[in-house]
Amino acid sequence: NGWGLHKLYNVVMAIQPQHPYGAIVLGILGFVLIAGAIYASFWLLVHAVQQLVDFKPFKPSKLLFWKKQNNTRW
Repeated sequence: NGWGLHKLYNVVMAIQPQHPYGAIVLGILGFVLIAGAIYASFWLLVHAVQQLVDFKPFKPSKLLFWKKQNNTRW
């Protein structure tokens, strides 16, 4: 209901008497798009959580200014 399935169903049922094949194509295409959006949102969520878990803000070797500079020119 929250992903637009009810709207897709209502539109498909409304155009079905005049365009039966168009309603089938629209229904399948709409369902695939909604399923793809759900899959993409979960995929992005999983990768965002992985990035947050791997984040180490105070690791000295990652900080460029933390490394000792070799300033001797002898």
